[in-house]
This record gives sequence, C-alpha cells and structure tokens, in this order.
Amino acid sequence: MMSLPKQQQSCSDEFSFLHQLQGKDIILRFPITIKKNPCEHTELPSRERYEAKVFDQSEIQSFLSAVSGTDLEVPMLIEICLGLRRGELLGLKWKHIDFEHSKMTICENLVSVGTELITKTPKTRSSIRTLEIPASLLDKLMQQRRRYLEHKLRLGADFHDGDYVVCKENGDSYTPDYYSLKYRRFIKSHGLKQIRFHDLRHTNATLMLEQGVSPKVAQQRLGHVDFSTTMNIYSHVLESVDKQAADTIDKAVFQSIHSA
Repeated sequence: MMSLPKQQQSCSDEFSFLHQLQGKDIILRFPITIKKNPCEHTELPSRERYEAKVFDQSEIQSFLSAVSGTDLEVPMLIEICLGLRRGELLGLKWKHIDFEHSKMTICENLVSVGTELITKTPKTRSSIRTLEIPASLLDKLMQQRRRYLEHKLRLGADFHDGDYVVCKENGDSYTPDYYSLKYRRFIKSHGLKQIRFHDLRHTNATLMLEQGVSPKVAQQRLGHVDFSTTMNIYSHVLESVDKQAADTIDKAVFQSIHSA
C-alpha cells in the first residue's frame, strides 16, 4: 500500500503520481480504501509552449539607452550580453569575475526559500560555466566595482558586504521576485516593449544566432543541458537566418561561376 504525499510539486507531478498508483490501494486521511484508480482513463491536458518575446536590435538600443546611468545599467548589460538566469545574475559575486582574463564564472544561484535568501549550486553541471566577457561590458563592470567599494567605504559598518555584483547601495541583495518587479516597473514607466525578465535571456540567445554564433557555442554559454532547448529558443528567428544562409550559399556558389 502507498500513502499520498503531503504536497506535490505541480499538477503534472501529481497526475503522474496518481497514475503510478493504478492497481494499488490508496490510503487517505480517512479510513477509506479506493480499489479503482480514478485516473485510469484520464489524460493530462497538453501544456501550451510559451512563445518568447524578445527585443530586436533597435529595441535593445532603446532599452540600453533608457537604463544608462541608472542602477539597472550594468545588470541589464549583463543580461543582454551574457543571458544569465535571474538567480544567476543575483547570485553573481565579485570573486566570480576575473578582470585580468575577462572571464566570469557562473556557479551560484540566489533563490528565496520562505523568508530567507540563500545561494545554492546550480542543479546541472552544464549550468556551471565560465564565460568570456565582452570588452565594453568589462569596462562597465570595473566602474561598478569602484562604486561598490566607494559605498562600502562611505557606509562603513552600515554596509553589508555580501560581495554581490547586483545589490542595493548598502550591499544587501535583492529578492528575485522584487528584482523582476523592479524591471517590469522600469520598462513600463519608460514606454518600452513589455517582455518578461527571462526574455532578456532569450534576447541574448537570439542575438547570438543573428550574429552568426554557432548554436552549440550558444548552448554552452547559456548553460543548457540539451541542444534542443537552445534550438527551441532559436525557432522564432530561424526563418530569417535561413534566408541569410541561402544568400550566403548563393554568393559563394554562383558569384564564383559568373566571375569565372
């Protein structure tokens, strides 16, 4: 006999669990035994896949122009250039940045657990990665580091030195949900295209493909376990990239024939 768990992670998990109970007695909190599994002839409805909205290149410029000079500038540059997950961005520490070699190591994830904020190691090995930092972003990070140290010196004992790259002026880290809200309020107040915080990651993925970055390299930079995950994100821009591929082949093959 099996007892139902106290809590399931999702409707899908719960449905799968109940299906596994087929042919088994189920013990509920009441003294009742159910001999027939009610899920036996039930099908789980298919989940609709979310179609990501992304900034195009002109919208990226408008977005970066709007955040310039604000406390969102460096975090949003990191998102557009490196496509970190929200928890990876908020869990990023100065010790993870190698300024001498222009490298950033992604190895911690900031999450909310009840009322607590904790950093934890990413669940998958592929999420732990070291990224090359674009030169312009590296300059911005150096400026941000100087501001961090200035705040630490000015506030003294009132500064909470958690070593976080993205933090409040007193060094405190942001909760993930609040940071998403902060982002949403900003883009709404500035009349920018309404896309989710996570779609900044998709914007980075799209930008890489449009600029000719190999999907395999993009997979590694994004920290995806499966190549198919990367390609699903890329699917909405494949048509335009396919046209570019056709034009490239046309130029390579037929221009050489005509010039012969």
